[in-house]
Amino acid sequence: MTRRPPRSSRRASASRLLATASTASALALSGLVATPAQGDVFYVQDGGVDDAAACTAPDCTTQTFDLDGPAEVFGTLELDTTTIPPTLGFDLTLWNTPVTLVETVAGTEDNGVATIDFSDVAYSAAGLPVTEMIPGSGTFSIDFGATASVDGDQAQWDDEDLAVNGTPAFFGEPSAQVTGSCLVVAPGDASCSLTFGTDGFALSVGDPTPEPRSLRHTMNLVLLPEPGEGLLLVSGVLGLLVLGRRRIAP
Repeated sequence: MTRRPPRSSRRASASRLLATASTASALALSGLVATPAQGDVFYVQDGGVDDAAACTAPDCTTQTFDLDGPAEVFGTLELDTTTIPPTLGFDLTLWNTPVTLVETVAGTEDNGVATIDFSDVAYSAAGLPVTEMIPGSGTFSIDFGATASVDGDQAQWDDEDLAVNGTPAFFGEPSAQVTGSCLVVAPGDASCSLTFGTDGFALSVGDPTPEPRSLRHTMNLVLLPEPGEGLLLVSGVLGLLVLGRRRIAP
């Protein structure tokens, strides 16, 4: 017959379990764990496009359009630190109603176009290699040569009654250059800055003879963990606490 350990021993073991669970709960809820877990998925809490330029060539020595106003961005990003090298992926969308993203520099016009509206612009990439700048720092920089898919609708406008006015036109670029970095301070504290173009990201501007213009724009995003991950973490901690209290009971 197997003897049960003394009640005092069982209570001591349960107390240690409860203490461990309480510590895990405090760390989880206070966001003190700085190292991202495998395949961390974040969603955009705030931020969007806050810099943009259209230029006559990818080197952008001659800029013809500038950012008219910030544009909100929604979606998710995934950072996987279990692979070598770590990888970054994202599915992002520019605000789904038309926004005037770029206007001509100093109020002039470029080939009969004064402003360009964008809508339903989707940005996607998977498995982009990244490098942690300093081990343990939580700062991951996208490796050189990374590309993303960018597509959406644009409508060009001018002060005159030209055929180009307000006519939606689809654009798509399967290999737009993407650079930038992400900072993961804790599971509940992360941010990313992503720049798309100008190399490999072009628009046709004007009518009746469109001119090629290279577009570059930068997103600065504030991130939060996907809601499901936070709920799973909290429920796991609460489960440990309940288990510990049950074992303490005589």
